[in-house]
Amino acid sequence: NGDVQDIPQGIHISDIVARIEGNGAHVRIAQFSGRAGTGTLSVAGSVGLAEKMPVDLTITGKNARPVASNLLTANMDLDMALRGDLLGDLAVSGGVTINRAEISVPEQLPSQVAVLNVIRPGQKPPPPPAPGPTIGLNVTLRAPGQVFVRGRGLNAELQGRITVTGTTDTPQP
Repeated sequence: NGDVQDIPQGIHISDIVARIEGNGAHVRIAQFSGRAGTGTLSVAGSVGLAEKMPVDLTITGKNARPVASNLLTANMDLDMALRGDLLGDLAVSGGVTINRAEISVPEQLPSQVAVLNVIRPGQKPPPPPAPGPTIGLNVTLRAPGQVFVRGRGLNAELQGRITVTGTTDTPQP
């Protein structure tokens, strides 16, 4: 009966039930499911703990609403897979169907506080952050309609389909 909520991002998954089994160098997700709005999300598969950490996960959702905020509310079905090695080649594939979405364009964007990287004379600059993993992409996003964008004089309904391949560094829509 777990619950994960990130109020600023509008993420809420409730009624989480999970069973994770460890066996030597592998962790198997035997069951991991939860409610996302009126729908469900689930994850199954395994993650290796040795060497390159092989991953074989499937993520499914039916009528799921994992995000609901003043800016974005989306109801979707998804069938995704994450396979490969966490410390090597990793790929995400599958599809997401947006059943309905409400996107609000705010009148004003929130002000951001700039963070300045101050380097004093004689001080060496910090090393650049390590790059994140490059993930292969083969994802299809479908929106048969009912994707509404509203605000600042805009009132539009969108629909379409886009397949994104390539990698997270060089996506190819």
